[in-house]
Amino acid sequence: MERQKNLVQRPREAFLFVVNGEASVEAASPDPDPADHGGRPGRKRPHHKSRRGCLVCKQRRVKCDEQFPCSNCLKRHERCIRSNAAGSRKNELSTRISQPLNTLMVEDTSINLLHLELFFHFQRGLVDTLVFSEIWEQVLPWSFQEPYVMCSILCLAAIHLSTLQPQSLRYSNVAVQLLGKSASLFNDKLSRPVTAQNSEAVIAVSILMHYISWSYIRFVDKRGKFQYQKGNSPLMMYLSKDPLLQLSFGVQGILNDAFRILMGSDSVFLTTGLYSPIYAIEEAILQQGEDPWRFVHRFMEIPDEPHRQPPDDHLSSYKEKPIGCLWSHEHGCNAETALGPPQEPPNPRQVAFEGIAKRLSLLFCLVSMSPSTGNSASQALTRLQPDIERCFFSFPVHYSSAFRELALRGDSRALIILCHFYRAARILLTGPRTWWARQRSRIIECLILEDLTLRGLDRYVIGEGF
Repeated sequence: MERQKNLVQRPREAFLFVVNGEASVEAASPDPDPADHGGRPGRKRPHHKSRRGCLVCKQRRVKCDEQFPCSNCLKRHERCIRSNAAGSRKNELSTRISQPLNTLMVEDTSINLLHLELFFHFQRGLVDTLVFSEIWEQVLPWSFQEPYVMCSILCLAAIHLSTLQPQSLRYSNVAVQLLGKSASLFNDKLSRPVTAQNSEAVIAVSILMHYISWSYIRFVDKRGKFQYQKGNSPLMMYLSKDPLLQLSFGVQGILNDAFRILMGSDSVFLTTGLYSPIYAIEEAILQQGEDPWRFVHRFMEIPDEPHRQPPDDHLSSYKEKPIGCLWSHEHGCNAETALGPPQEPPNPRQVAFEGIAKRLSLLFCLVSMSPSTGNSASQALTRLQPDIERCFFSFPVHYSSAFRELALRGDSRALIILCHFYRAARILLTGPRTWWARQRSRIIECLILEDLTLRGLDRYVIGEGF
C-alpha cells in the first residue's frame, strides 16, 4: 500500500517529443522521487506547442508526426489538412494522396490504368501499322514530356481498340474525350511559333491527328434516310463535318512550316517527308506495260453539272509534271522535275482537278493490277504495299484549297473524284495495317454514290470490273 501511495503521489514531468528537429507534442510520464535529485523539487520542462501538426490530429488530440500526409491520417484514410498557412499550397497539391482508398480506386487508379493500357497498345499493337515507321521510336519518349503528344497517342490507340472491339463503348467513349483534349492542347501549342526544338514533335502530332481524322467517322454514325434536295443535300452536311476534308489543309500548312525549319538538317523527319511513293508506283505500273496516266483524261472529262458539256481542258505533259511528296512542292523538293519554260497561269479550277486526277490515275492503275491478271502483278502489289498505304494516307493533304471548296459546295466533278478515291481505297487497302481507312472508305463511297445516283451522275463512276 505504501508503494502504491508513493506512485500516486509521485510528481509527474512532461517528456518532450522532438520531430524533425522541432518540439512537438508533450506526454506526461512518471518522474523519479524528488529525493533522487538531491532533494530538489520536481520541475516541468517548458511546454512547446506543435507548429506543424495537422488540424485533424489537433482536433483528435493525438500526436502528429508532422509529415504530410501524416501517418495518422493515412492510417485512418482521412484527408490531412495542414494548420499553417505556409504549407497550404503543398497541402493543396497533396490532398489527393491522402484521400480515402476507395475514392482513389474509383476516381484515379482506374483512369490511369486505362491510359497505361492505351499507351501499351500503341507501342506494341499499333506502331507497326502506321506509315513513316522510321519516326515512331523517336516520338514515344516525347510523350512523357509533352502532354499534347501523349494525348494524341492515347486517342489514336483508343480509336484503334474501338475498331477491334466495336461491341464495347468503353474505348469509343474515351476516344472522344481524348480527342477533345488532344485537339485543345495541340491548338495551344500551335498558337506559338514552331521552332527547331519542337518542329519534329509538331510533325509527329500532325501525322497522328491526320490518322485520327482518317479513322474518325462518328459524324455519319446517326444519319437518317438519305434524301436529296437541290441545294440541301445531306451529303454536304456530312462533308462539312468531315475532319479529313476540313483539317487536311491545316496539316499541310503545319508540315510546310516545319519543313522550312528542318531544311538542311539530317533529321529523319526530313528524310521521311521528302520521300514520295509516287515514283515507285509509277515505275511498277510501267513495268507491267501499263500507262500510269491513262485515267487522267477520263477524270478530267467529267462534267461539272448534268446539263453542261464536258469542259475542253488542256491536258498535256502529265508524265513530266511533278506530283509531289508529303510536303508542298512550293518548297523546292520537286524543283528539278518542274517544267522549265514559263507558261501562262492556268485556270485554278483546272489545276485543282488536274493534280488530283494524276494521283488518282495511278491508284486506279493499281486497282487494275489484280491478282487475276498474273502472278507478276500480284507480286508487284505486295512489294508496293508500303508505298500504296503512304500514297493513300497523304492523298488528302494534297487537296488544293480550290478542290476542297468545290467538294464542300457539292461540285459534281469533285464528288465523282472523291467517290473514285474511296472506291480505290476500299479495293486496295484491305489488310490489318490499313484499319484506319477501311470503314471510312466503305461508308463515304456509299454516301457519295447515293448522292450521285440521285443526280443522275453515277454513270461517270468507273465500275470495279473495268
